[in-house]
Amino acid sequence: MGCLRDPEGPRYTKASCPTIPSSKDCFLHGREDRDTEPNGVPLVSIVSLSQEEAPIDVYKDAKDRSQTRFFPRNNFTLIVLWTRFLVKGVQKEADVFDLHLDQVDDRWALNVSHGLVDFAIVSDSQWFFKKSYLYEGGRLLGCIYCNETNVTGYGVGFAIKKAFQTALRYRYEPSKCSHKL
Repeated sequence: MGCLRDPEGPRYTKASCPTIPSSKDCFLHGREDRDTEPNGVPLVSIVSLSQEEAPIDVYKDAKDRSQTRFFPRNNFTLIVLWTRFLVKGVQKEADVFDLHLDQVDDRWALNVSHGLVDFAIVSDSQWFFKKSYLYEGGRLLGCIYCNETNVTGYGVGFAIKKAFQTALRYRYEPSKCSHKL
């Protein structure tokens, strides 16, 4: 995969998309004007809904992680839901977590069970690069980055795969949804 400069300029800027919070504006924080070109195939420009109409901020948490925006002309609600692991994660000490790979994160569960998720774009991984003990059914399976005797070491990919499976399985369980899919 290579990176190419886009001769037409950035796909979005603070001027073209005023809803980008300064804390999330990649161009202000050193990202160059680049476009990825996976396998030599140029990506198609995507027009952001927020460039078509200004959304109404319905909710925003203090750290600008989770937010809800409503686009009235399109009768569309966008929820950005922040969660560390998608599954239950308990912080034991600084940068050390217990991950319960078979228990969905409470925030994810609440939004899914209330029928607030019709489409989901899931992006999660940076938190998995911390020392973590992995559990299923309340039983210790192993760990990531612990290097302890008598504890099975797993790679980050194992934990991410299990977390995504749990979150998506929960999303598509008919008993969790109050509406038809």
